[in-house]
Amino acid sequence: MIDQIRQNVSLLSVFFVIALANLNVATAVELTRQRAVEVALTNNFGLRTAKYVSDVQRENNTWGNAGRYPSLDAAASVRTFGAMPSEGETVSDDSYSLTASLRWTVFQGFAIGANKTRLELLHQQSEQNVEIFVEQSIHNTLLAYDNLLLQRELLQAQREQLLLSQDRLRFVESQNRVGAVSSFEVLQAQNSVYSDSAAAVQQQQFVLQAEDALRSVLALPSDEPLSLVSDLRVPEYTVDQQLLENATATNQFIKQQALQLQLQQEQTTVARSNYYPSLTVNSSFGIDPAQTSFVESSSDPLAYSAGLTLSINLFDGGRTATATQVSKMRENIEEIALDSLKLFVSREVQRAEQILSLQADIVTMRENAFNNSARVLELSDRRFRTGTISIIDLRTIQVQHLNASVEYLRSLYEANRSRLGLLRLTGTLSEMTIE
Repeated sequence: MIDQIRQNVSLLSVFFVIALANLNVATAVELTRQRAVEVALTNNFGLRTAKYVSDVQRENNTWGNAGRYPSLDAAASVRTFGAMPSEGETVSDDSYSLTASLRWTVFQGFAIGANKTRLELLHQQSEQNVEIFVEQSIHNTLLAYDNLLLQRELLQAQREQLLLSQDRLRFVESQNRVGAVSSFEVLQAQNSVYSDSAAAVQQQQFVLQAEDALRSVLALPSDEPLSLVSDLRVPEYTVDQQLLENATATNQFIKQQALQLQLQQEQTTVARSNYYPSLTVNSSFGIDPAQTSFVESSSDPLAYSAGLTLSINLFDGGRTATATQVSKMRENIEEIALDSLKLFVSREVQRAEQILSLQADIVTMRENAFNNSARVLELSDRRFRTGTISIIDLRTIQVQHLNASVEYLRSLYEANRSRLGLLRLTGTLSEMTIE
């Protein structure tokens, strides 16, 4: 029975090693944090779309679209007439006409200036959308990068745990053969190998999920191998106090909402412009078709006209008043949203700063616990080999060390995530130095 269990454990270990070895067969792309961000900013579909939208808004931002310039139309026509009377020769006549018309709205109750301002704000808003996509892409890329680092470090910890369990199984088996320990200790050591093998395979699944998540952020093929060059490092816990104080002015979403408020204010100006008169210049020039026969005529074929039209809206059933009132209400809604967002960001910045400060202490304590557990495990292994402690006690200490390793690695990841979130709140994530 014991021999069969030994064979099963050996086969499981072999299969596990083969599975891990096959994961890195293809040549991997080496990625630093900086390189990963560059790839994400190049391939991100949302960012590329936002840039094209910004280009469209830039092209639309003209005085012509705002209505400042006149419109000039021209038309030409040719007409042929013929008749065949019962007696006499065929009568025919050809004529043509050329006309041109000019229409220019000189004043429209300040609507033209407001429309141009709206076009400029729409362009600024589209550029702001690009900045938001850039920050979001950087944030998601660095989080996905660090998560993959974390999962691979956890896998390495599980592998070390498995190697230790296999080494102790071999030691217990050798002691069992000489009668120093019973089969109970062998079964306990085998259970440890089984448990650690399953945990390592499960952690490998988490690694594959993290790799897929990073490829998705980088917009890479699903079979693209990844080699991460940067390490999961201890972050900087200090952020410029001036940035924290100015967060409500530099936060990208607050900037976006401020532009939205300005857009609605200009819309109110446009709605209110119907209260004012409009002045339009009309002019036309043409050749009268009635006088353009190729038959000789003494009449002057040229005709032209020019005039000014002043229009005043005396009554429109209350449509202008309603449109102005509704636009003003929407303006109030956008202003409330801006004030709410400023308060939210201000609170979140304070909370994120406090959390980052606390996580600095957590990382230090987790690191100390990890170092101490490693020392305890080393001493316990010596005592186990001399028979001072049992294999059950050793397994408990081994699991404690693994947990300490996991908690330390997770604390590093959480601290890095908190710092990224704080920088994003201050609107300076795209300006940070990526190492």
